[in-house]
Amino acid sequence: MSTSQSRRPTVAWAAAGLPLVVTLGQTLMALFGYTSASAGVEPVTGPLLSVPVLFEAAVVFKESSGVVMALFLLIAVAWASQGVTMHRLEHREATFGAATLGSVLFFVLFFGVYAPLYGGGTGVGPVQLGLFSLVPILASGLMVYAASDYPWAVTVDREASEELGEIEASLDDAQATFREAFDRRLDGFEELSTTAPEAVDTVEQRREEFQSQVDDARQLLADCRSIDDPERRRSRAGDARRRVDELRPTATVDRIESGFRDRLTDAVRAAFGDRTVESAFGSPYEVVNLPTRFREFDVPGVEGDVHVREVDRALIDLIESDASVATVASAVDGAHREFDRLERHVADRETPVVETIRQAESDLETAESEVERDRLPFADRLSEVVVDGRTEATPGTRELRRELRRVRDRLHDCEFDTAGREADTVATSADRLVVFVEFAGAVWSAVDTRASGSNVPEELDDDLVSVLATAVERADEAVAVAHEDDRLSFEYADVTPDAESTEASDETDETDATDPTDADGGSETDNVQQPEAVVDEVLYVLRELSTAAERGETFLQYNLDDLPSSMATADVLVNTRRFVDRQTDLFGRVDLQSPEPPGFFELTAADDTDVETALSTARERFRDRYV
Repeated sequence: MSTSQSRRPTVAWAAAGLPLVVTLGQTLMALFGYTSASAGVEPVTGPLLSVPVLFEAAVVFKESSGVVMALFLLIAVAWASQGVTMHRLEHREATFGAATLGSVLFFVLFFGVYAPLYGGGTGVGPVQLGLFSLVPILASGLMVYAASDYPWAVTVDREASEELGEIEASLDDAQATFREAFDRRLDGFEELSTTAPEAVDTVEQRREEFQSQVDDARQLLADCRSIDDPERRRSRAGDARRRVDELRPTATVDRIESGFRDRLTDAVRAAFGDRTVESAFGSPYEVVNLPTRFREFDVPGVEGDVHVREVDRALIDLIESDASVATVASAVDGAHREFDRLERHVADRETPVVETIRQAESDLETAESEVERDRLPFADRLSEVVVDGRTEATPGTRELRRELRRVRDRLHDCEFDTAGREADTVATSADRLVVFVEFAGAVWSAVDTRASGSNVPEELDDDLVSVLATAVERADEAVAVAHEDDRLSFEYADVTPDAESTEASDETDETDATDPTDADGGSETDNVQQPEAVVDEVLYVLRELSTAAERGETFLQYNLDDLPSSMATADVLVNTRRFVDRQTDLFGRVDLQSPEPPGFFELTAADDTDVETALSTARERFRDRYV
């Protein structure tokens, strides 16, 4: 900036002050009662007052009121203030304010006080009045010009830079305040992501939004600094100031925390309010019947034990209190751990009961399906015994199913010991029914072939065997069934001893002629019945083999003498060996030493399995194929 440019505003301001200083002198002399002579300024005022218009103006001014004179003093003060703010303080706004005040007052008061000069009768010519009227116009214009033309750019630039620095400091304070308040009041909120994922996501979103507002304000400050025009820079700085003031970090954290606690309350109510422990059957347990150590929870941050039904209320009270978020997170995590402990306890207690119930249900379905499939002449009586339970010897499947429902009720009431004992009882009865049905088919096959007897499975008691014996005798009046020493003996009215001996001798001859191993594909196929004719017997043998196998063992050697005589026949054993031998994925080696006792049935399981599992699977495959 040139020297002339910096001097022009000063000259204009000084020139504007000449009439103001004269007016100030007039005002002071009038206020204190001085005249030109008494004040000693007559040599200066004399030539001026010789001009008619100035003389008349002095007369009019002297007649003005004290208030008007005080206002003229205010004009002089405004002019002097403009000089100080412009040259010393370099305060742009204050300079323009003083210039505006002084110029407006001087302009208005000048024409107001000297209005009588324009009314005529003073003898002042129009030319002098016109020139005299230029005084306020020029003085006001010069004051405003001086303020406008002053080189404010440097000052504005410095003030804008200082303001931007202050705004940036405020922005840093706001960011630091937010972080401190957020970390202090929402510490540990992430730990609740499992229970209240939406609440945690919302907090993360609100934190990112605040940081985005900080980044926007910081970018606005950077944009302000890149503006060359000081005036535009100050204007944009004001925008940045408002943007920073709108951040309100503490209030923002208040809103975030309040919203988080509200959402967390809803999440806790949903997670724990109706929380139940369900059984493997999909029904809830009455956990209030459990021992105290499982129905009373130790929740961190909550005084005393909390009842399992009051966990949600205790947690919500903690959330709505002054407890920190970290304390709430610890309490919620503790409640989850207590529920997990409860569920593990219930799962451990229910597992054996559930397994027993499911085994019993499977056996009941097997017994009922066997009864429906069997075409025995006493099938109706078999159904009455097995399904309807019309005998005191054993309950039927219908009664056992009702018992299982009662077992489930006890299970869901957390009466695990009682439910286990009753489930075992039902499972034993269901297993007995399966054995009974299969044994019934085997007995009738023996009777139909006029065999001498059949060994009774140890699962069947005397009463149940007696029911079967009676049913067989009613179905075939030619047979008499005797039960003694775990064996049923059959005597036939239509079979003579000689015929029976001859039949046995013929059967022996056929057996001797049969190659039991069928290694060369010999006569076994011609002498052994088809599998469809001995389905029940094969199922029985497979069941006996599976029962004899030890869990985990890969080899079984079974003595054929342990089978009932009606089962230990070539028709049954050869068909059993044939079917098992074809299950190459289950068995590595199958060896039947003889199609009839004495001898052994030897089985070796395939890799990665055991004999018991292999036999159970083979039995199900045989049932699926031939039943």
